[in-house]
Amino acid sequence: MDYARDRLDDTGEVEVRYIDFSSMILDQLHEDLRLRYADEFDQICISFRGAEPNRDYLDVFFIGDDVIEIETTLYRAVPYPIDEVRSIAEAGLVEASVTITQFFEFSEEYAWIVRGRVEDPTIKIENLWQCRSWLLESLCVTAGSSIPIDHIGDVLHSIRSRDFNSLLGRVETSWLEFKSSINLDSGKGKSQLAQKVAAFANSDQTALLVVGFETTKINGADTVVKFTPVRIESNSRDRYQQVLDHWVVPFIVGLQIEIIDAGDGLVVVVIIVPAQRGRDKPFLLLAGSEKPNYFSIVRRRGEGAVYATPREVHALLSDAQRSMRSFLE
Repeated sequence: MDYARDRLDDTGEVEVRYIDFSSMILDQLHEDLRLRYADEFDQICISFRGAEPNRDYLDVFFIGDDVIEIETTLYRAVPYPIDEVRSIAEAGLVEASVTITQFFEFSEEYAWIVRGRVEDPTIKIENLWQCRSWLLESLCVTAGSSIPIDHIGDVLHSIRSRDFNSLLGRVETSWLEFKSSINLDSGKGKSQLAQKVAAFANSDQTALLVVGFETTKINGADTVVKFTPVRIESNSRDRYQQVLDHWVVPFIVGLQIEIIDAGDGLVVVVIIVPAQRGRDKPFLLLAGSEKPNYFSIVRRRGEGAVYATPREVHALLSDAQRSMRSFLE
């Protein structure tokens, strides 16, 4: 960082352009700040600014020797309930290894303020910024519009508010898939669930798997045509979690499984699969109890999932090995 140009003020704060520092690694920046300013400040805040400096920002706080926290404000927020918004924010920050410590409404205008602790200091500023951009897409509206962006926040709000019919006509995407039901009593059903979730975990975006809606091809796209809630007795959260714990390796960080009451003993199952850290990929799909030492790698392609070829498996494992070696170094 050019400290001659971007000088810290008397409180240990400075504003800089995000684009100038996007590739900088957090712990390297933290170490540089400690060497330069350890005797002057207990906490240093660098505010990275985007196209709208007064609204488009990400504050990074370097506290003491080993604590890094972030704070940002999400303006033009859609008025979803705070519990809904926080769960989406938690999922969206997994890829940047951020744990939310504070989340509240900005009273002067409708906005969410997010503060969190960075658990992995080896990430880059651009990783944090990209997660923030995803939160804006998911929870806010574009300038000059009063209509929510067609994204994960919109879908989750419809389900959580039990406005199930509003999803009729919804088209599946690379981050959204519907199933009429999944039979967790059969090996085929367990494999199907694990395949869908593992494919999402190997993708580059937070995704939803929703059980309780039937789709059919309309104009070449899988489209929701019927609401088909499932029996709660065979679709408990624990059953889904047990299948995924047994069939998918490694553990998927931040995975959320929600059971939404649809009345008369029926439910809708929602699985939120956060975008995962690169060093944790690829996620492996195990072959089941009959072949405990066999696995495959499944990836998302468009609206569906495909199995990786042997050549692709080798390339993915090699990339993962290089990523882990770089992390350890």
